Amino acid sequence: LAVWGVATLFVLFLVPLLRYELYNRGQFAAESVSLDPGFATTAQTMEEPEGTATTAQLYFGSPYSTGLRPETRILLLTDDTIENCKAAIKALADGPRTASVPVLARSARVRAIYLLNDGDLVVDLSRDVDVPGMQSASAELLMARALTMTLAQPVLRAGSSPPVKRVQFLFEGAPTGSHFPEHIKLDFPIEPESTWIVPSGSRDGNV
Repeated sequence: LAVWGVATLFVLFLVPLLRYELYNRGQFAAESVSLDPGFATTAQTMEEPEGTATTAQLYFGSPYSTGLRPETRILLLTDDTIENCKAAIKALADGPRTASVPVLARSARVRAIYLLNDGDLVVDLSRDVDVPGMQSASAELLMARALTMTLAQPVLRAGSSPPVKRVQFLFEGAPTGSHFPEHIKLDFPIEPESTWIVPSGSRDGNV
Protein backbone atom coordinates (compact mmCIF):
# COMPACT_ATOMS: atom_id res chain seq x y z
CA LEU A 1 0.00 0.00 0.00
CA ALA A 2 2.82 2.37 0.77
CA VAL A 3 4.33 1.74 -2.65
CA TRP A 4 0.92 2.21 -4.29
CA GLY A 5 0.44 5.47 -2.46
CA VAL A 6 3.84 6.76 -3.53
CA ALA A 7 3.13 5.77 -7.16
CA THR A 8 -0.22 7.56 -7.07
CA LEU A 9 1.34 10.72 -5.71
CA PHE A 10 4.02 10.51 -8.38
CA VAL A 11 1.42 10.25 -11.16
CA LEU A 12 -0.65 13.09 -9.75
CA PHE A 13 2.46 15.25 -9.63
CA LEU A 14 3.90 14.18 -12.98
CA VAL A 15 0.76 14.66 -15.17
CA PRO A 16 0.28 18.39 -14.37
CA LEU A 17 4.00 18.88 -14.82
CA LEU A 18 3.90 17.27 -18.27
CA ARG A 19 0.83 19.29 -19.27
CA TYR A 20 2.57 22.46 -18.18
CA GLU A 21 5.65 21.59 -20.22
CA LEU A 22 3.58 20.72 -23.32
CA TYR A 23 1.59 23.90 -22.95
CA ASN A 24 4.79 25.95 -22.98
CA ARG A 25 5.83 24.16 -26.17
CA GLY A 26 2.53 24.95 -27.85
CA GLN A 27 1.11 21.42 -27.91
CA PHE A 28 -2.13 22.57 -26.26
CA ALA A 29 -2.58 25.71 -28.33
CA ALA A 30 -5.88 24.43 -29.71
CA GLU A 31 -7.21 24.07 -26.20
CA SER A 32 -5.84 27.33 -24.86
CA VAL A 33 -7.00 29.66 -27.72
CA SER A 34 -10.69 30.20 -28.33
CA LEU A 35 -12.47 32.63 -30.68
CA ASP A 36 -14.79 35.18 -29.20
CA PRO A 37 -18.27 33.98 -30.26
CA GLY A 38 -19.19 37.54 -31.23
CA PHE A 39 -16.12 38.13 -33.37
CA ALA A 40 -17.39 36.40 -36.49
CA THR A 41 -20.72 38.18 -36.20
CA THR A 42 -19.02 41.53 -35.84
CA ALA A 43 -16.87 40.88 -38.90
CA GLN A 44 -19.89 39.91 -40.98
CA THR A 45 -21.89 42.97 -40.02
CA MET A 46 -19.19 45.55 -40.69
CA GLU A 47 -20.67 48.34 -42.77
CA GLU A 48 -19.46 48.55 -46.36
CA PRO A 49 -20.10 51.34 -48.83
CA GLU A 50 -23.44 50.81 -50.51
CA GLY A 51 -24.01 51.14 -54.22
CA THR A 52 -22.40 50.17 -57.49
CA ALA A 53 -19.28 51.94 -58.72
CA THR A 54 -20.42 53.79 -61.83
CA THR A 55 -18.75 56.29 -64.13
CA ALA A 56 -20.43 59.70 -64.11
CA GLN A 57 -19.63 63.23 -65.21
CA LEU A 58 -19.21 66.12 -62.82
CA TYR A 59 -19.26 69.63 -64.22
CA PHE A 60 -16.97 72.33 -62.88
CA GLY A 61 -16.09 75.77 -64.14
CA SER A 62 -13.61 76.27 -66.95
CA PRO A 63 -10.54 78.23 -65.83
CA TYR A 64 -10.57 80.12 -69.12
CA SER A 65 -14.24 81.14 -69.48
CA THR A 66 -17.67 81.09 -67.91
CA GLY A 67 -18.40 77.68 -69.43
CA LEU A 68 -18.35 74.21 -67.90
CA ARG A 69 -15.71 71.53 -68.04
CA PRO A 70 -16.65 67.86 -67.43
CA GLU A 71 -14.63 65.67 -65.12
CA THR A 72 -15.09 61.90 -65.02
CA ARG A 73 -15.61 60.37 -61.58
CA ILE A 74 -16.54 57.01 -60.13
CA LEU A 75 -19.63 57.34 -57.92
CA LEU A 76 -21.35 54.71 -55.80
CA LEU A 77 -24.84 54.73 -57.29
CA THR A 78 -27.88 52.98 -55.87
CA ASP A 79 -31.40 52.13 -57.03
CA ASP A 80 -32.61 55.48 -55.67
CA THR A 81 -32.38 58.55 -57.93
CA ILE A 82 -32.50 60.95 -54.98
CA GLU A 83 -29.57 59.26 -53.24
CA ASN A 84 -27.62 59.28 -56.49
CA CYS A 85 -28.18 63.02 -56.83
CA LYS A 86 -26.98 63.56 -53.26
CA ALA A 87 -23.82 61.57 -54.02
CA ALA A 88 -23.19 63.70 -57.12
CA ILE A 89 -23.67 66.96 -55.18
CA LYS A 90 -21.27 65.78 -52.48
CA ALA A 91 -18.68 64.99 -55.13
CA LEU A 92 -19.15 68.45 -56.62
CA ALA A 93 -18.65 70.03 -53.20
CA ASP A 94 -15.43 68.06 -52.75
CA GLY A 95 -14.08 70.06 -55.66
CA PRO A 96 -12.33 69.30 -58.95
CA ARG A 97 -9.23 67.15 -59.28
CA THR A 98 -7.96 69.09 -62.25
CA ALA A 99 -7.36 72.77 -62.98
CA SER A 100 -11.10 73.37 -63.23
CA VAL A 101 -12.88 75.92 -61.06
CA PRO A 102 -14.93 74.72 -58.05
CA VAL A 103 -18.62 75.53 -58.19
CA LEU A 104 -19.72 74.66 -54.65
CA ALA A 105 -18.23 75.38 -51.26
CA ARG A 106 -17.07 72.34 -49.31
CA SER A 107 -19.47 73.41 -46.58
CA ALA A 108 -22.48 73.11 -48.91
CA ARG A 109 -25.25 70.93 -47.52
CA VAL A 110 -28.27 69.34 -49.15
CA ARG A 111 -31.35 70.01 -47.03
CA ALA A 112 -33.74 68.03 -49.24
CA ILE A 113 -34.29 66.83 -52.79
CA TYR A 114 -37.64 66.15 -54.46
CA LEU A 115 -38.21 64.61 -57.89
CA LEU A 116 -41.59 65.55 -59.35
CA ASN A 117 -43.49 63.45 -61.86
CA ASP A 118 -42.94 66.00 -64.62
CA GLY A 119 -39.16 65.62 -64.32
CA ASP A 120 -38.51 68.74 -62.24
CA LEU A 121 -35.87 68.09 -59.60
CA VAL A 122 -36.22 70.42 -56.62
CA VAL A 123 -32.91 70.82 -54.75
CA ASP A 124 -33.02 72.56 -51.38
CA LEU A 125 -29.52 73.70 -50.39
CA SER A 126 -28.06 75.45 -47.40
CA ARG A 127 -27.06 79.08 -47.94
CA ASP A 128 -23.35 78.45 -47.43
CA VAL A 129 -22.86 77.15 -50.96
CA ASP A 130 -20.84 79.93 -52.60
CA VAL A 131 -17.13 79.30 -52.93
CA PRO A 132 -15.13 81.73 -50.75
CA GLY A 133 -13.63 84.54 -52.83
CA MET A 134 -15.90 83.81 -55.79
CA GLN A 135 -19.05 85.76 -54.92
CA SER A 136 -20.41 87.18 -58.15
CA ALA A 137 -23.24 86.80 -60.62
CA SER A 138 -20.99 84.67 -62.84
CA ALA A 139 -20.10 82.34 -59.96
CA GLU A 140 -23.73 81.93 -58.94
CA LEU A 141 -24.80 81.18 -62.50
CA LEU A 142 -21.88 78.77 -62.89
CA MET A 143 -23.02 76.88 -59.80
CA ALA A 144 -26.58 76.58 -61.11
CA ARG A 145 -25.40 75.43 -64.53
CA ALA A 146 -22.94 72.90 -63.13
CA LEU A 147 -25.50 71.38 -60.79
CA THR A 148 -28.12 71.20 -63.52
CA MET A 149 -25.79 69.50 -66.00
CA THR A 150 -24.53 67.07 -63.36
CA LEU A 151 -27.92 66.10 -61.94
CA ALA A 152 -29.70 65.78 -65.28
CA GLN A 153 -27.39 63.12 -66.68
CA PRO A 154 -29.20 59.81 -67.30
CA VAL A 155 -26.71 57.70 -65.34
CA LEU A 156 -28.09 59.04 -62.04
CA ARG A 157 -31.62 57.93 -62.90
CA ALA A 158 -32.71 54.75 -61.12
CA GLY A 159 -35.69 52.42 -61.39
CA SER A 160 -38.93 53.77 -62.77
CA SER A 161 -38.36 57.36 -61.64
CA PRO A 162 -38.84 60.03 -64.31
CA PRO A 163 -35.74 61.49 -65.99
CA VAL A 164 -34.55 64.82 -64.65
CA LYS A 165 -35.49 67.49 -67.19
CA ARG A 166 -35.04 70.67 -65.15
CA VAL A 167 -33.64 71.68 -61.77
CA GLN A 168 -35.36 74.08 -59.39
CA PHE A 169 -33.20 75.54 -56.65
CA LEU A 170 -34.24 76.44 -53.13
CA PHE A 171 -32.00 77.89 -50.43
CA GLU A 172 -33.04 77.18 -46.86
CA GLY A 173 -36.46 76.27 -48.24
CA ALA A 174 -36.98 79.45 -50.31
CA PRO A 175 -36.17 80.42 -53.92
CA THR A 176 -34.03 83.35 -52.80
CA GLY A 177 -32.36 84.34 -49.56
CA SER A 178 -30.65 87.20 -47.79
CA HIS A 179 -27.24 85.56 -48.23
CA PHE A 180 -27.42 83.49 -51.42
CA PRO A 181 -27.99 84.07 -54.22
CA GLU A 182 -27.14 87.75 -54.01
CA HIS A 183 -26.59 88.66 -57.65
CA ILE A 184 -29.06 86.62 -59.71
CA LYS A 185 -32.59 85.28 -59.36
CA LEU A 186 -32.99 81.53 -59.23
CA ASP A 187 -36.74 81.33 -58.76
CA PHE A 188 -37.30 79.41 -62.01
CA PRO A 189 -36.36 75.89 -63.15
CA ILE A 190 -33.15 75.57 -65.18
CA GLU A 191 -32.77 73.22 -68.13
CA PRO A 192 -29.47 71.54 -69.01
CA GLU A 193 -27.82 72.91 -72.14
CA SER A 194 -24.84 71.30 -73.83
CA THR A 195 -23.77 74.72 -75.15
CA TRP A 196 -22.50 75.48 -71.64
CA ILE A 197 -19.77 72.86 -72.04
CA VAL A 198 -16.34 74.05 -73.12
CA PRO A 199 -14.79 71.72 -75.73
CA SER A 200 -11.79 69.79 -74.50
CA GLY A 201 -8.56 71.74 -75.03
CA SER A 202 -10.41 74.95 -75.80
CA ARG A 203 -9.75 78.22 -74.00
CA ASP A 204 -12.95 79.77 -75.28
CA GLY A 205 -16.26 79.14 -73.64
CA ASN A 206 -19.88 80.11 -73.73
CA VAL A 207 -20.30 83.55 -72.13
